[in-house]
Amino acid sequence: MLPEYFQSHLLDNLQKPEELTPFELSLNNITFKIARHFGFCFGVQNALKHCYKIIENNHGKNIFLISEIIHNPTIKDDLISRGVRLLMSSKGETLIPLETVSKNDIVIIPAFGITRELKTFFINKGIAIEQYDTTCPFVQKVWAAGRQIAQDGFTVVIHGTPTHEETKATFSQIHLDNDQTATLIIRDKNEAKKLAEFIGAFAKQNVVSEYIEKTKRSFFEQFKYHSPNFNPQTDLQKIGIIQQTTMLANETEEIINNLKNKINSTFSINNFADTKQTLCYATYKHQEATIALCQNGNATISLVIGGYNSSNTKHLAEISAKYLPTFFIKDRDEILSKKKIRHFDILTNKVIETIDWFPDKKNKNDDEQVIIAVSAGASCPNKVIEDVMNKIAGLCILV
Repeated sequence: MLPEYFQSHLLDNLQKPEELTPFELSLNNITFKIARHFGFCFGVQNALKHCYKIIENNHGKNIFLISEIIHNPTIKDDLISRGVRLLMSSKGETLIPLETVSKNDIVIIPAFGITRELKTFFINKGIAIEQYDTTCPFVQKVWAAGRQIAQDGFTVVIHGTPTHEETKATFSQIHLDNDQTATLIIRDKNEAKKLAEFIGAFAKQNVVSEYIEKTKRSFFEQFKYHSPNFNPQTDLQKIGIIQQTTMLANETEEIINNLKNKINSTFSINNFADTKQTLCYATYKHQEATIALCQNGNATISLVIGGYNSSNTKHLAEISAKYLPTFFIKDRDEILSKKKIRHFDILTNKVIETIDWFPDKKNKNDDEQVIIAVSAGASCPNKVIEDVMNKIAGLCILV
């Protein structure tokens, strides 16, 4: 079980799988419209329950996490307070030398998974790392799809952030035993568009070798993250696309459709592997619910709550910002007052402060409610969401 202080009696029973209509909750003179799908997804719950059970059953032992189990500062701080130590940061920086971990220690694999190389390192040290694996089942589903299309002779194109733990793990885990899987990472639909142009360029017939070599140089200048010995002239003729599970679902679908059309028109319909079934259901539902929330109307601002290094939460903030003034905050402490808020700016990737953020009433006799849209990332505890709402309500009691 998760610690009780991560749970919310106010919010825990709001979500209904087949609904998208936002839930409304009034506190004092504020109405909160809450996305129908918010907070912990199944993969996060599964990872956390496993992690806390490991801690409970192994008192007195050294317990290490390879990196943050999920991207949420409240969870990270709680685990550290229980004696868990991080071996690496979410950016891959070494915090504790791996060589110092002994075979009697416990090493937990986070929800994002880890690379095959890192897993092999710990196994060779005699550490029972597979026993403490909390990798999300949906991430493992993506790996399985990648291995299958690689086995069928397709190049694997990963839609993801190259420096994210999950994408690095996926890049490594999909390789076959002979390590010959041609793999390429693309960040977004703009890179997908450029990739489609290269597919067309390399498919040209009767071109001189100088053209091919020049095009290859341009390709490798554009795409830095690929498997060793990647040959775009031959490896872009048959492709399949998988994704980091926390990416924008509609962007992944657009990328799949565009590259599928390019491959079909350039080569054959048999040269593209269908992998749409690997889109993460929870990511899709969170994003769909946030769109429904923002399109529902009459909210003045939007709050998106979650860790600042959380990919899925950033995408919720991107979606929300298309409709409403949006403030991406990690917890209640970012609400400094009704006058000032501290929040993550997705355009500059920096934490900033904004003055006059709150949509206050024009006068105290105004009966109209202030309406705030609320959504939260898949790694955000419901209690954190409740605390944010309670703090705002507390600041807004009419005197």
